[in-house]
Amino acid sequence: MSDDTSDPDPVWAAFGRTAADEPTDVRTLLSDLYGTNQRGGVDAKTAGAELGVSARTVQRWVKADRLPQNANGTKARSDWRASADVRAGRMNARREQRLRSKGTTIRFTGTLKVSTDSRKRTDLPIELTPEQTSDILDALLAGNDEDARIALEDAFGDALGGDVELAIEALETRG
Repeated sequence: MSDDTSDPDPVWAAFGRTAADEPTDVRTLLSDLYGTNQRGGVDAKTAGAELGVSARTVQRWVKADRLPQNANGTKARSDWRASADVRAGRMNARREQRLRSKGTTIRFTGTLKVSTDSRKRTDLPIELTPEQTSDILDALLAGNDEDARIALEDAFGDALGGDVELAIEALETRG
């Protein structure tokens, strides 16, 4: 998995097919992630603990309506995009139902290692069953990209006959 948390996960990008537009204000983004306090404001104590800053720093961000352009701001934006509530709201219900009931064909570009054979593959189509697709979607909608990647590698392993490791450059779903 990529260490660049500002990019959307390629598995989510292929299955979700929608970018989650960040809220226009910091208050909404942080409230969605870390909840609200008794007065309805951002729970600055929880947000600060999760982001490794003081509650006062979080309050300054909210007042200025601006997240920093450093690791803390990147983490907050990335966490928001990967959150289960955001993903569930961004997934088209008809698309999700179609994927779960019919499965999909996924086109893979990148390096594929099957057992001990590692090579670059381009435009490799793999048919996913409805069950495999549902396993991937369940993990993605729960905000768990790592489990989704494992389910995808398992599906590739079933299709190609071996243990699979993927270095994904691009994924595209059909159907």
